[in-house]
Amino acid sequence: MALSNLTDETVKKITDALASEVSKTDTDDLTKIVEQALIKAIGEITDQYKTVAVSALGADADKAHKIAEELRKAQIAIVANLEGMR
Repeated sequence: MALSNLTDETVKKITDALASEVSKTDTDDLTKIVEQALIKAIGEITDQYKTVAVSALGADADKAHKIAEELRKAQIAIVANLEGMR
């Protein structure tokens, strides 16, 4: 699932759960909040994966750093995808 779709679905669930009508401005604000939460979560998960890769491949530090670099590139691509959809 694309992150933009996940963001939109989450915002829709939030607005549907509210008793009153939600304005376009409020919906846009909610979208930004959800996007930032996803970006933060992706960053934290990527950092955890990097730590695991470095720990697991400690004897082969070069491989660990290559894996960490690939994870960083993937994180950048995911964030760019999300931000590019707005």
